[in-house]
Amino acid sequence: MAEDVSSDAFVEASRLFADGRGAEVHEGWLITVARRRLIDHWRRGERHRARLEKLSLSTEPVSVQVIGTDDTRIMNALDTLPDRQRASLVLRYLDEFSVSEVSEALQLSYSATESLLARGRRSLASAYAQAES
Repeated sequence: MAEDVSSDAFVEASRLFADGRGAEVHEGWLITVARRRLIDHWRRGERHRARLEKLSLSTEPVSVQVIGTDDTRIMNALDTLPDRQRASLVLRYLDEFSVSEVSEALQLSYSATESLLARGRRSLASAYAQAES
């Protein structure tokens, strides 16, 4: 984490130098940027833990909890998806995780998560259309 925070601070410094504003960069500036990046990291971690805790404390399936029983077609279509596709869609769209958070939760790369979400959306649309007919 320390490497990531310091790397982010130096990347920001590089951007300023590239923009011709290198004179603004000094030791205090680097420390301030690094501190802010660290605080952002902690906040993201807390939000992520709170969401995971919310999921683990639920006694009903997430799809039923969030969608409700009004539209059984959506729930039925969601239930027909492969586990990873269903999990990715639930985390991304129902629990409002970012793609990065979904990839972390499912232990996938960012691009693999984007691909999984795209396949999941197509599968859900297809399953929903079949449930409609």
